[in-house]
Amino acid sequence: MKILAIYPGLNPGMNEYAYVMQALADMGHEVTVITARANPMKGIADSAPLEISGNLRIHRPYRNHDHMMYAFWTQRAEVARIAAAAAPDIILCSQEYNFLLARMIQRQLKVPMALAVEDAGRIARGHFPGRLRPKLLRLLGVPITASRYWPWLASQSDAIMTYDSTDIPRLESLSTAGAPVSFIPWCNPLPDGFIKPSSREKRVVYIGTFNPHKNTNALGWAIPQILEQTPTEQALLIGPGDTAVVDTLKQRYGDRIRYLAGCSRLEALAYLAGSHFAFTPLKAGYGGFIGDAWNVETPLLTVSGTVALIDGEDALVPASDDMVGALARQLYDDPALYRRLQEGGARRAAATSAPAVAASIADVLAGCLARKQGKNSA
Repeated sequence: MKILAIYPGLNPGMNEYAYVMQALADMGHEVTVITARANPMKGIADSAPLEISGNLRIHRPYRNHDHMMYAFWTQRAEVARIAAAAAPDIILCSQEYNFLLARMIQRQLKVPMALAVEDAGRIARGHFPGRLRPKLLRLLGVPITASRYWPWLASQSDAIMTYDSTDIPRLESLSTAGAPVSFIPWCNPLPDGFIKPSSREKRVVYIGTFNPHKNTNALGWAIPQILEQTPTEQALLIGPGDTAVVDTLKQRYGDRIRYLAGCSRLEALAYLAGSHFAFTPLKAGYGGFIGDAWNVETPLLTVSGTVALIDGEDALVPASDDMVGALARQLYDDPALYRRLQEGGARRAAATSAPAVAASIADVLAGCLARKQGKNSA
C-alpha cells in the first residue's frame, strides 16, 4: 500500500507513533507523512523540513500544530505537491482536528480516507476540548454540535480507528453513524538508546497536557494527599496548557513541586523510570504517558472512576478519591504489591509494540480499500 498520513508534530525518537509509521514502512508499505516542525509537548522547537528513512518520508510544511489545524490552507500548494508525489492508495488522518486538512487532500486525490482518534466515544458524546477550538471550527464550516459532529466525521470517512479501550463495547453502535469503527491499541515502544536510571527517587510524576479533558484539576487535591501521607519528597509535573493548579500547589509546597513545560521523549522516560510511581487523573483513554509508565515498570496510581484498568494488577484504582494518599503509601510499604504492578504493567506494554500496532492499522486500511474496490466494481 501507499499511505499518506496526516499527523500532528511527528518526530522519530520523540513520538510513539513515529515508530508505528516506521514499522508500516518496514513492512513494505510506502508511507508519506505530512506534519508540523514544532511540537512543544515533546520539547521540540523545530525539525527538519524533510526526513527520509527507508520507505518512510516525513514532510513538515507547517510551523506547528495550530498552523496545521487552523491555517492549513496556507500551505495548499506545498501540500498538493507532496500529496501528488506520494500518489497514495489511502489517506490516514490522525486526530479529528486534522480532518479539514485531510479532506482538502482527499478532494485532490480522490482516494479513501481512514480517521484515527484518541477516543471515539467522547467525540460521539459531543465533547470538544478547549474554549477556542469549537468557535474556530464553526468558522471553518464544521458542524460542531453534539448531534451533528460525529455523524459528519463518520459520513466523511471510509474507516475510523479509536485508541480508547473503553470504546470496545460500543464499537458497533459507533459504527452506525457511517464508517466502521475499530479499536487499535496505542503504541508505546522504548526508543533505541534508552537506559533506565539505576535508582528511583521518592518522587511522583505526571506528564501530559493540563486541561479539563485530562482532568488535571484533580492534581490539586491528589498531590497534597501524596505529599502529606507518604514519604514522597517531590511531585514532578510536566506539560503545557492551563497550569493554574501547578501555581496553587507551588504556593503551598514550594520546591517540592517541580514543573516543566515540556521535555523530549527520552527525558520523559528517564523521569518516569527514575520515579517511585506515576499518577494519572485520567478516567479513560489511555495512551502515551500511561503506556510509558508500564514500559519502564513504574507503578501507576489513578483517581476513582477510572475504567479499563485492573486495580492491583496494572494500576492502583481507589474506590474513592480520599483514598489516593493511602494507596500511594502502599507503594512504599508493600514491596510485593509494587512488584505485582510492575509485572502487570509489563504485560500490558508487551501488547503495544510498534510492529503489532502497525499490523493492526495495515489490516484496517487494507479492509477499507477492499470495501471501496468492492463498491466500485458492483
